[in-house]
Order: sequence, then C-alpha cells, then structure tokens
Amino acid sequence: MHICVNEQGVNAFRIEARSLQFSVNEIISLTKRLQTISDQYMGTLGPHKESLDGALEQIMFHISQVSNAVNQVAELLEEIADAYNDVITNNRFTENHVVGGSSNRGGISGGNEASAVSTGDASTFDGMATGKLQNGDSLIKGDNYEKFISDYYRSEESSYESLSDSYVTEIVAPSQIEGIHLGDTEVQDPNVFWGMHSSSKDFFIETASQIPAVKEALARGQSLDEIKQDPILGTCATLYFDPRNMPRVEKNNGYYSFEGDGRHRIIAARELGFDIPVRVIGVRHYN
Repeated sequence: MHICVNEQGVNAFRIEARSLQFSVNEIISLTKRLQTISDQYMGTLGPHKESLDGALEQIMFHISQVSNAVNQVAELLEEIADAYNDVITNNRFTENHVVGGSSNRGGISGGNEASAVSTGDASTFDGMATGKLQNGDSLIKGDNYEKFISDYYRSEESSYESLSDSYVTEIVAPSQIEGIHLGDTEVQDPNVFWGMHSSSKDFFIETASQIPAVKEALARGQSLDEIKQDPILGTCATLYFDPRNMPRVEKNNGYYSFEGDGRHRIIAARELGFDIPVRVIGVRHYN
C-alpha cells in the first residue's frame, strides 16, 4: 500500500484506526443488546435460553481477547498518522511525496529535512523538562530520567517478562513514567501536541480533573460500567479506568517505561498532580 505524505494520507490512517475501534465496539454493543433481549424473554425461550446465553458469553469472551489486539493496531495507525503529520508540519517532504515499505519507523524515507525555527524553550514542554536520546528524539523527563537513559542503552543486560496476555494494572504517579516521546514540532509548539486527535488541552485537563471523583465513586462500590454511563464522570472513567484504554507501560528498574496509548492523558494528569491507573504489559529484569 502506498500512502501520500499529505493531509489525505494522514486522514486515511486516522479513518482506518477509528473504523477498527468502531467495529469492535459495535460487536460488543450488539452482543450486550442480545443478552438483554435474552433476559427479557426468559419465559418464552425455554431450554434454548441456556444455549443462547452460552453462545453470547463465548462471543463476549473472544471479542474481549481480540479487542486489545485491534486497539493496538489502531493505536499504531494513529502513531503513524502523527509521524506523517510531524513530517508535513516540518516540511520534510514535498506535499505529495509517496512512501512505501521502508525499514524506518512509519515507512518514512528519503527527503531533505528542513531546519525548524523554535518558538519556545526546546528544553521544556509546557513547563516540564525534556531530554534527548542520542538519535535526537525528545522525551518528557520523569523522576527517574537519568536511570531510564542509563538502562535504555544497556537493555542487552536485561531479560523481559511479558504480561500482555493478562490485565495487570497498577496505580502510579505520572512522573514515574519515562520514555514519553515528543515530535520536534510538539516540543516547539505544545498546541500541536494538544491538538492531535481533533482535541484540545482543555479537554484533557477537564477529563483528568475528574480522576479523584471517579476513584471516590469506585470506593463507594459503584461499578466501572455504571460510572462510564455518568454524564460528568463517564469520559474520565472510560479513558483512564477501563483496562482496555489504560496507558500501557513496562515495569522497569524502579520506574515505568511508556509503551503506548495515552501520552496526552499521562501529561494532563501529571500537570494536575493525580496518580493514574496503568496497564503493565511486561516487566524488565536487570542482571
């Protein structure tokens, strides 16, 4: 497949990502509707209700297994779209330069990179300190940045234990999460970062501000599904507390490494000083 590095190419990736997520959500919604109907007609289904309920439970089980993989593919498509958007913003390619299979991340290759003019302090992002890897990638600095950098370049001295087949969750301080990447233009202009996904910083801050209220509701015994239906708390509960949507991290050498999904949410919660739930998809052990 060939994708043009222009707005149409970016939109193509975003549309495919959202279509994947919508399809999974639609199957879940329809299955739940069938379960409700089955319960409503308990008296008329007779002996067939048990087999129907069993079939619906099997569907829910398998779709829950598939949904994580689908969401990961959708997130990868969004990341590629973000990378292409960064290319466009930096004017690294002519508008209709076509990219295909490449060993580089996101399939981007060739072209002359234009020098960008910084509009702010390149060592900070929205008041948070940033650092750079040897390849020039910018990162948000957490509380264990120096240790993270040291470990980053000696990964061969470690072993990895995968937890991706289970939902292991922990509550952590956002500043304990290292390895959150930023594009060049995002560092220079935070509005570019917050404007991703057709959203705004106000949206993410407002959503994160409800974290304490969601925690209180859970502590009172409300189910997550109930809170997700709340007109005020629902968005926060869905984006921060549903294990399927939690930021994914790797448990590392006294800190956590960002592994995908949730840069905006992590930074918004960090700005407000709230701990957040994360899904631990692996543990790295050092010799």
